[in-house]
Amino acid sequence: MPRRSLAYNLKRGVITPPNIAELAGVSTPTVYKWIHRGYFSTYKQMPDSNEYHISAKSVVEFFEKNAFAIPPALKEAAEIFSAKYNDDFTLKIASVTSSDSI
Repeated sequence: MPRRSLAYNLKRGVITPPNIAELAGVSTPTVYKWIHRGYFSTYKQMPDSNEYHISAKSVVEFFEKNAFAIPPALKEAAEIFSAKYNDDFTLKIASVTSSDSI
């Protein structure tokens, strides 16, 4: 499966370890160390996979806490994530009330 570009992932609000490495100017193995230390909100599509998806929101929080420069596109991606997902990566779904029925 081909890797998605940073621009593509930022539009989704969810990015990958290589994307974070590129933004932070560090190696990808360093980002995996940060993941294993629990610095980011992550999920795996396949339990046995090593392919992590990381919320842009948690990356912005980590960058702020550790004095990394935050590109405007990353801030926008964090807003996209916050609008679409809860912190545990579940989709936000508006509750339907009886007055909303068709």
